[in-house]
Amino acid sequence: MNSEQELKIMKARAAKLAEPIIEHASSQDIEFVRFSLEDGGEYGIAYEFVEGIIKPDKLALVPCAPEAVTGVVSWRGSLLAVADISLLFGGGAQIAKQRPWVVVVQQEGKRLGLLAAVMRSSKIFSASDLKPNLAAEQGQKSEYIQGTIGENIAILKVEALFSSKKLMF
Repeated sequence: MNSEQELKIMKARAAKLAEPIIEHASSQDIEFVRFSLEDGGEYGIAYEFVEGIIKPDKLALVPCAPEAVTGVVSWRGSLLAVADISLLFGGGAQIAKQRPWVVVVQQEGKRLGLLAAVMRSSKIFSASDLKPNLAAEQGQKSEYIQGTIGENIAILKVEALFSSKKLMF
């Protein structure tokens, strides 16, 4: 076998390895990261807003920070504010029974970490499957929820998180 044939084989293998594992049926499908809080509430964030998922050793407390900001972590050479979204919905602060996860979300160059007790599997759903936000109908705080999917997974409105005065300094 000559080097030209070997190069052709390697290119074919590379092309095969580069194919996505998850098939996207249509542009109407949305893939999201799913996580739970200590109280058992399940939430999802569209992958387009997720920059990473980390499990930091500890959170550093920040004096005079907004109530929902539980601390900061070092992430990629910068400090990242970490928020407890249960406080946005009128719940109590999460008390981690184990080292928490942090879902790093971004929008328009801004970043924020969201505290999570358990990371769940990612899911794909059709935009037409998104149910209206039931919290809005019940008079609960709903500005942070886009809607629900499946077994009551609340899909978060990332733009609302970044515009919240409860989270930003």
